Amino acid sequence: MVQVGLRSATREEHELIRQRKLPFFWVSAYRALAGGAGEVVSRLSEDVYVTIDLDVFDPSQMAAVGTPEPGGLLWDEVVDLVAAVARERRIVGFDVTELAPRLGPFANAQLAARLVYRLIGLAVTVPEGP
Repeated sequence: MVQVGLRSATREEHELIRQRKLPFFWVSAYRALAGGAGEVVSRLSEDVYVTIDLDVFDPSQMAAVGTPEPGGLLWDEVVDLVAAVARERRIVGFDVTELAPRLGPFANAQLAARLVYRLIGLAVTVPEGP
């Protein structure tokens, strides 16, 4: 498991990350990576299950979530990361979580649907390999 786009975590989450030595990237650390998405992809197994919690997005792009927090990733950053995964790994499944349509504008539900549509296309893409 690799987590990208964290902006906050509970004490229990920090402890789990530490105990299991899980790779994770705060938003600022991800943006500062010299190798960008490639550095994240290099830590993944060949078969990848992708979970996108919509909280990862900045509230300016996705406010319809339970816990919006400033400083999140932008659409292009998320799509570029998932596209990099699809180029070099096999996406075996995915889910998109945390949409709360009543908490934000209709455009947020459209963004979530567009993301699912994009993930379907990427999941059927044959990886180029390393």
